Amino acid sequence: MNRTSWPSNIENMNTTDAPARLPDPHVQPALNLWPTTGRLLGLSRQSTYDAAARGDIPTIRIGRRILVPTAALARLLCIDDDPAA
Repeated sequence: MNRTSWPSNIENMNTTDAPARLPDPHVQPALNLWPTTGRLLGLSRQSTYDAAARGDIPTIRIGRRILVPTAALARLLCIDDDPAA
């Protein structure tokens, strides 16, 4: 996968970094299931696909691509959109 297609806030992320921020759903409405969403959640590749198959991670399938709506992921993780709150 081409790393330049990844959101810039997780491009150099590893497991010891501070929690990554989800991109703004208006700017990036969907994320790739793997590696982007899986790495945000700290899951292995297989665990990510298993969670999506169970319905634990909301997904949209477009052709062969599996995408995760950014807004749905934020709701799932109970992330507030308003940073001032």
